[in-house]
Amino acid sequence: MVSGEQGRRLRPVPFRIVRTAEGVVLKRAATEIALIGEGAAALIEALVAAAAGGATRDEICEQFPAPERAFVANLVDQLVTSRLLQEASGSGEPSVREDHVDLLYWQLGTSAHEVTERLDRAGIGGPRLGSYLHKETASARGAGRGRFGNSAVGAIGTVQAKICTGISPD
Repeated sequence: MVSGEQGRRLRPVPFRIVRTAEGVVLKRAATEIALIGEGAAALIEALVAAAAGGATRDEICEQFPAPERAFVANLVDQLVTSRLLQEASGSGEPSVREDHVDLLYWQLGTSAHEVTERLDRAGIGGPRLGSYLHKETASARGAGRGRFGNSAVGAIGTVQAKICTGISPD
């Protein structure tokens, strides 16, 4: 078991379940987890349903027959380690649809909000650079662009484009 997971309420982040001839592949950004076996799709769909409203590891495992619980517990631990299951915060699902920028920050283990705060605290590039980046990100999202284009942060946009090429937030 991942340490400290016993009593934490977990919820799945949005990810795709891709059915294959061998089972399923769980995909989010560059993260992929393959589950092999004919019951893999039903297992992961039941696990996601059990955790959708926020549930502890034990509550998720209790939704499965006793002989399967050890395997499910191991799978929950793997999903927590890969961050496909994360600590539930608040109630319900996020109100904002994720885009490529959000997936980039998730893949790097952070969020746009956290980066903005860190840049502001560090005073990098003068006052409020983090807020500027946040506004540029929002502007790019509003224009339907997946990257920054000709903004003053072109290097960041280039990294994002390389990482996010071919990745759909759906």
